[in-house]
Amino acid sequence: MKTKNIKVVYTNRYSKNSNTTVPKIQMEGQWLEQLGFTIGTPLIVEYEENSIHIRTLTEEELAEKEQQEVQVELEKKIAQLKKMKHRMKTKKA
Repeated sequence: MKTKNIKVVYTNRYSKNSNTTVPKIQMEGQWLEQLGFTIGTPLIVEYEENSIHIRTLTEEELAEKEQQEVQVELEKKIAQLKKMKHRMKTKKA
């Protein structure tokens, strides 16, 4: 296993009422692409105390994620149709 030495740095988060400093880890370089982390690749971050594991999603996990996204979109469309149906009934009355 090869290693890279990086540091946790900080970044600022701005909101209406505060400016908060939070920890940040940033990685970049061709070595990521060589390991399969190409631009746009969906990742999963697994973590526990003092350990972070970053990996690409398996085909099964990716298919499940896509199915969940389609389900959410379908539920939104169903809700929109119900609202339209209710408006049409209200206009007829």
